[in-house]
Amino acid sequence: QKRTFFLRMLPVMAPNLGEDLAQTRLLDLLMLFSDRNATHSDEVCKLAHECVCQVLVHAPSTTRPKAECGTGKEWDDCCFGISYVEAALRRYPLSTPYNPLAMAVVTLVRAQGEESRVPERICRMLAAAAVRVAEAGDDVRASAVRKLMFGVCGVAPLGQVARLLALYEDEIGDSRGKHGAGPHDLLTEFAAVLDAIGDYNRKPDLSSWLQRMGTRVGGQARL
Repeated sequence: QKRTFFLRMLPVMAPNLGEDLAQTRLLDLLMLFSDRNATHSDEVCKLAHECVCQVLVHAPSTTRPKAECGTGKEWDDCCFGISYVEAALRRYPLSTPYNPLAMAVVTLVRAQGEESRVPERICRMLAAAAVRVAEAGDDVRASAVRKLMFGVCGVAPLGQVARLLALYEDEIGDSRGKHGAGPHDLLTEFAAVLDAIGDYNRKPDLSSWLQRMGTRVGGQARL
C-alpha cells in the first residue's frame, strides 16, 4: 500500500528534511494514521507512531510550545509534540505502542529550556493515563506509564527537578486512592528508574529524595 511505503520511507528521509517535516498537512496525516480506529491497521498505526518520533527529533519547532515562540500563552497546547503525547496517551495501549510513546516523551522533554513548564505538564498527563489504565485492570501497563513519568526527572532540565519531585510526592501520597497501588509500590518503581539513570549530576539528589520518601511512608522502598 502507498501509505505503508510512505511511512517506511519517511524515517529514512527525515534527517535531510529537517523543519520541512513540520508542515501541518504532514503532521495531521501522521496523527490520523496513529489512530488504530481510523486506519484499521496495526502496521500502519505502529509505523505512524515511529514517524512522529522522527519528526520530533529532526524538526525542533514541533517540540516548542507557542508560548516559547513568542505568542505569550503559557499553557498553549498547540505544540505538536504536546498534542501528540496527549492523543497517544488517550489511546494507550490500544492504538499506541509503548516504545514510540516513551521515545516521544523523552525527546520532547529533553528539548525544553529551564523555564519551560512542558516537563511538568507531561508528567501530569502520564499520571492521569496511569490511573486510567490501572482502573481498567492493566497493572503492568499502568506501572510502565508511571515509570515513564518518573523517568522524566532523568532528562528534564536540572532546574525543574525539584518541581517534578514535588509532583511525584503528591502522586505517591495519594497512590492508594488513585493508582490502585501503594506508596511502597510507586517508590519501588522510582528506585528502578533511578538505577537506570546515568546522569550523576542529578542522581545524588534523586537518591536522597527517595530515601526521605521511603522513611516518610514508613519504611524503605525495595532498592
